[in-house]
Amino acid sequence: MTDEIEMKQWIDWLLFDIAGDMAYGRKFEQVKNLKSSTFLSTFGKVGLWGTPNQVTRRFRMLRPFIWMLIPPSVVLTVPTLLRLNRQEIRRRMSQRDEIKHPDYVEQLLPKDGKPDPTEDWILAQANVFIVAGFDPMTNLISSALYYLLANTDKYCHAMKEIRDEFAEYNDITGERLQTMKYLQAVIDESLRLHTNAAFGLPRLSPGYEVDGNYIPPGVIVQTCFFATTHSERYFNDARSFCPERWLPSCHPLYNPRYESDDRQAFTPFSQGPRGCPGLNAGYLQGRIILAKLLWSFDMELANKDAIDWEKDIKMFAIWIRPDLFVRVRPANGKA
Repeated sequence: MTDEIEMKQWIDWLLFDIAGDMAYGRKFEQVKNLKSSTFLSTFGKVGLWGTPNQVTRRFRMLRPFIWMLIPPSVVLTVPTLLRLNRQEIRRRMSQRDEIKHPDYVEQLLPKDGKPDPTEDWILAQANVFIVAGFDPMTNLISSALYYLLANTDKYCHAMKEIRDEFAEYNDITGERLQTMKYLQAVIDESLRLHTNAAFGLPRLSPGYEVDGNYIPPGVIVQTCFFATTHSERYFNDARSFCPERWLPSCHPLYNPRYESDDRQAFTPFSQGPRGCPGLNAGYLQGRIILAKLLWSFDMELANKDAIDWEKDIKMFAIWIRPDLFVRVRPANGKA
């Protein structure tokens, strides 16, 4: 039996559930309840507001008008959201070592008798953990699934690699997936075409020369990841989905056409002291989720003629992705 499923919603539910549990043991249970939490519903609306927020920071005369751009539903929801989040943080801090598995907040709570950080500080960090654990990952899984299903030859390569390696679903582990070169190439190519951040990450210049131009101290600089990774200056066939560009030369699917690609232009998790500390966790989640989907289901893009990912995604403070309808059926009775 084949079912047609809107995968974007399911991916959002799954990744938000994981992000909440890893951040501070919060159980959103959206996959179980088949319903978005208030936190997730509000997240997308606040993301739309992020663009005028950034613009009015640069054009201060427009700042007083920004409140006219906030959706009324967000104004009404945010106070309740903050109250619920604070209650959850108090619950988590009271549990201490009673949790079933370690989470990120556990690393913030002192164990040597020192006083706890303030509740406000813990709350701020926990919210960052959830957003950082959710948004990049849901973009990665959604884009990888789209590009694989829109390029059936690439989908077949990835599916064959996983199904040839694993006889049972429970055999699929993070450790064993590290040897899946084509799967990793799919992830990197998806991150190149659909960058994690919808905007350049700003940096404050200490006074430095960049490409022959002196940037005075105090100037905010940033670069657009999307423009960089879609430039033929750095990548051959820059707007095409070509996982082969990331394969080692010893791989049977290696293509020397991409040997001249400038891989230094690819920094999906940023770099340096401000680089994302979640790089390894992000890659681990991406490999496990995609591998289990490829092993369990035969999939086909249902709205292939109606969707163009690069054209249909919207860029605000976060990416707004198009609906992704997929025909799904169990693979040989596995799922």
